[in-house]
Amino acid sequence: MKYAKFLPAAALALSLIMPMAAHAAVITFDEFAADNYTQGGIPAGRYAYLGVTFSTTDDGSTWDGTANGDPGFWFLNGTNGPIFSGYNGNSYGARMLFTATDVSGVLLDAARPWASSGDVTFTLQGWLDGALVDSEIVIMAPNIVNQWSTLSLTGVFDELRWFGSGQGFHPFAVDNIRWDAVTTGVPEPGPLALAGLALGLIGAVRRRQR
Repeated sequence: MKYAKFLPAAALALSLIMPMAAHAAVITFDEFAADNYTQGGIPAGRYAYLGVTFSTTDDGSTWDGTANGDPGFWFLNGTNGPIFSGYNGNSYGARMLFTATDVSGVLLDAARPWASSGDVTFTLQGWLDGALVDSEIVIMAPNIVNQWSTLSLTGVFDELRWFGSGQGFHPFAVDNIRWDAVTTGVPEPGPLALAGLALGLIGAVRRRQR
């Protein structure tokens, strides 16, 4: 093919112009030792290195990092390891704020422990600039214990909210939160300069061949 010799350089130029792929992030709650942190849930800055902060909307009886069902007779294990974030009260929830960048492709696992009564309704919501973008609800029946359900959200978010509801004692747990950083698709000055150089080289070579 006449211009086959130019294809490698063209491919290089196009790869530099195309937006870089997003890097997935994950919180498994096994990053820290189980500490059964009470009165306020997950410490706000615990996962600041991932560009997130936490705030709670619960009644102060949240346990973070409960492992292997103790304390509380949860009889529950996390999805990637023994540790999960457990919510143990009558009115509880959490907000996860993304401070570094907006995110997409959100996945979260939820389950119910032993000793809870009635159905537990778990809700996951994704928000952007104070507006609800997407949500998913799962109902966990009393006989479904230590079986994790994966909830997913579609869209772009700067905040996640999750909460449980039910009758009587209805704790729940979350684990394995995954998301992708949203990229703008605008190349940095360095890649732009390299792309221009590559295209210039292609033009120079073609002129010499004429």
